[in-house]
Amino acid sequence: MRPLLTRLITITSFIASSLAVNAQTYNITASETTTAFGSLSSCSGCTINLSPGVILTVNSNISCSNCTFNGGTVIFSSGSVTMNGTNSFDNDTVLINEAISPNSMNFSGDSVAINAALTYGSGGTTISNSSLAVNATTQYISVTLTDDRIHGKAYIGSNGTTLTNTAVTLSGNGSLNVTSTTVTGSTIIMNGSSTSFNSSGGMTISSTDITMNSTSSLTSSGAMSITGGSITSAGKISTGSSITLAGDTVTMTGGYLAGSSITANANGATGNIITMSGSAHDSTNGNLTMSNTTLTMSNTAYMKSSSSTFTSSSVTMNNAASLAPTNGLTFTSSTVQMNDTTSITAGSLTIQTGSYVTIGQASTSTASITIQNGLKVLDTSTLAISGHNNYFTSGSNNFKGGTNSYSINTNTISCGGAGENACKPDFVYGCATMNAAGAVACTVLAIADLELTASPAGDNAVNLSWSDPQPAPADHYLVQRSTAGGDWTTLATIDANGYAAGSYHFEDAVAPAGVDNYRIARVDQSGATIYSGISSVTLAPTTTAIRIYPNPAAGHAFNIAVPSTGQFILNIYTLTGQLVMRTTLQGQTNYPVRLPSQLSTGTTVIVQTVLADRTASFPLLLL
Repeated sequence: MRPLLTRLITITSFIASSLAVNAQTYNITASETTTAFGSLSSCSGCTINLSPGVILTVNSNISCSNCTFNGGTVIFSSGSVTMNGTNSFDNDTVLINEAISPNSMNFSGDSVAINAALTYGSGGTTISNSSLAVNATTQYISVTLTDDRIHGKAYIGSNGTTLTNTAVTLSGNGSLNVTSTTVTGSTIIMNGSSTSFNSSGGMTISSTDITMNSTSSLTSSGAMSITGGSITSAGKISTGSSITLAGDTVTMTGGYLAGSSITANANGATGNIITMSGSAHDSTNGNLTMSNTTLTMSNTAYMKSSSSTFTSSSVTMNNAASLAPTNGLTFTSSTVQMNDTTSITAGSLTIQTGSYVTIGQASTSTASITIQNGLKVLDTSTLAISGHNNYFTSGSNNFKGGTNSYSINTNTISCGGAGENACKPDFVYGCATMNAAGAVACTVLAIADLELTASPAGDNAVNLSWSDPQPAPADHYLVQRSTAGGDWTTLATIDANGYAAGSYHFEDAVAPAGVDNYRIARVDQSGATIYSGISSVTLAPTTTAIRIYPNPAAGHAFNIAVPSTGQFILNIYTLTGQLVMRTTLQGQTNYPVRLPSQLSTGTTVIVQTVLADRTASFPLLLL
């Protein structure tokens, strides 16, 4: 029996080979090649229905215009076919194994492998709910992608390109090259050896996650706007125009961010979180503007610009990170913490509207600010310098503090003494503060009226609580411990705004046995330090500890050993704090425990024991 397609064509064989067959429907139930179309020269508006598992091999003798292929598998194995108008594929598997040049091909719910050059004519292309494996050059006049998955080595579009809820993975040396693009709610991964997403026009990206390796690039010649998404990049992000970030999480482990100007968090959007490590940096000759942004810089990361402005932002600099605008640098309603060997260099520096800038975190750091022209520390703002190896220096021999002008040309703050730096003109070493009162050395005062109470809280644990009758000038508190008359060790730094009404608390969960002495150091916004009285606690050696075993636990079962047969409460919590089990145990020193079956394997729970003299918590992994 002849195949059904052959029989259908035979019925229409009276049509001259030069005439088009219009709006025919072909139901193909067995695999065919297009040579079966015989003398049919063209098909316009035809519908070709393929049964599941059926393969149609398009190899010659066919010219489709505005045709629709439904179901089955369509293989293009010859470039001699002609496809005019818009040809659509619905729920097909499409294999393009020979170079073809259609006017337009629309895909909906398809699985498409492009293994040979595909060059579109003047038509637009719509791709939705499809999976595309692109292994050869593909060029579109314009393309709209919605709810798609794209992966491969090369994917090249032109003119306008729109991606919505689309997952794109570029491998090898794959690239997206477009005239302009809008990307919404998508995922872009560039993990090939030299992958790129390039626009010769503008680029608008929103609610999209982008991951780039060190050889990847995201570039545009027009303005680039990235809003409400995340970027993890070791590559380069650059534009010949401006870059705008609004409500983004940006993690740069290398590479750079470059534009004629860079604005982070325009129009008061949700704050940006920008983390730069390795040799990550920006590269712009224009302005750098950040507002409502948390910026953390580590290693040798740096930011430079013509001028930089930070408003309502938090900046933390670690290792050898640096800020280096060639002209002005302004901090407004912002906090800056410079650690290690970090540095700031600028033509001028303005600290205003309650900003607090700290150079260095201890006497062991060597952080610095170098200003070519002038420093202004206005209103209630403060420039604090920690430790005597950290310093501020200026090409000008004075600075403006509030409404006054103060000389630093001949100051001797924190220099010239034993173990200190030699005094230098126009240098201010720490410990010092520079504010509306001028350049003032930090002062360590005598014991103040901080009221500290320390009390045992079980094995190796001490509860500390203190109150400060004048918390307003405090910046932070240092919790310090000395054991057996040894040196004081700082256990924690507590923000002065961390608790209400000037009352504070801290638990030392690793206190050694014996006599432990505690004190609180209040560090004021001016840099002055005031100590509390000493409170002492004597802890007995731990004889019997609470234990849980085995950990990890298999089969939702484990054992718990306690030091006595007295009553205690056992609580089981999830990591999110949800109580999933509570029981009271008494009469033994070792108890088998079985957890609720609804807890999934691979989950970690918190096992809490509440005894009369102590409370302990343990993480437990379920296998």
